[in-house]
Amino acid sequence: MAAIALLSVGFATSFAQSPFKIFMIASKASDHIAMSTAAKGVIEQMGANNNFTVDYTTDTSLISEANLAKYDVFFQCHLAPFEFSVSKRAGFEKFVESGKGWVGIHAAGLTGTQFTGSSWAWYQTFFGDITWVVHPALQTGTILFEDRTHPVTKNMPASFQLKDEWYEWNKNPRPNVRVLGKADETSYHQVKPQGDHPMIWTNETYRKMVYIGIGHDVSDWSNPNYVLLIHDALMWAKPAATRLDPGATEKGYLGSPKAARAWMKDGMIFVDPGAAPGATGDRARESIRILDLSGRDLSMQGLDAFRFRRLAAPAP
Repeated sequence: MAAIALLSVGFATSFAQSPFKIFMIASKASDHIAMSTAAKGVIEQMGANNNFTVDYTTDTSLISEANLAKYDVFFQCHLAPFEFSVSKRAGFEKFVESGKGWVGIHAAGLTGTQFTGSSWAWYQTFFGDITWVVHPALQTGTILFEDRTHPVTKNMPASFQLKDEWYEWNKNPRPNVRVLGKADETSYHQVKPQGDHPMIWTNETYRKMVYIGIGHDVSDWSNPNYVLLIHDALMWAKPAATRLDPGATEKGYLGSPKAARAWMKDGMIFVDPGAAPGATGDRARESIRILDLSGRDLSMQGLDAFRFRRLAAPAP
């Protein structure tokens, strides 16, 4: 653990972040609890160095709208979707659809009805519309990073090795998600070869969602590349430091240069209307270009942008 602590300390000078809160929930399943328990200490130290706090739990009763309102990021560390009771689903869905962050690790990808017979259509779509099938024996393999332009993977090498179960699903999620990393199937033995085998992706219909399929074994926390991957995922999942003013939609600060100038004058974020010519009505493709006054890009995409446009009043 000394190597982990040293690595975490190294993040302290890399990020000047405003404080935020992570709800970290783990499964009680015997084959995942060791990895999650080890994760708790690493993530707490990471938080101490990067100005965020972590509330760790295995209590799914805390997945409620009222409790989740206190948090900025939902870190689903091995909790499978079938471990959510039906009564807790609505609060979770609202949290994600509000534009807050979700980072799911490994067992968060155990989708489908084969475990409990209870379907959750929203989560299935959220995840990329695929169903978990099986995993091969725990073994060392290689993860390949095909997209290192995304903030989650920008600090990754082209590839690294780790011990994992290398989940297999019923089909490829690629048509529905943005793939960041995939398994190198030449590096380990599959149950059924997938060919193109995504393991890390975002669903850009949701503003801050990333699934990281690798992460079964406790040894991952001694792998500096894996620790950095999780660090960057959590830092990206944090909502933008400069939030949209709740009154912006009522004031009509959207849709014209005049509206953008008024927004700037009020010292808030402004929209560059020339980069977003209007609502398409397609939630998956909707986007709004947003810059804050210092020029940081806080653009919204997918459902978040769609909802903002629907709420926005006509420009004055």
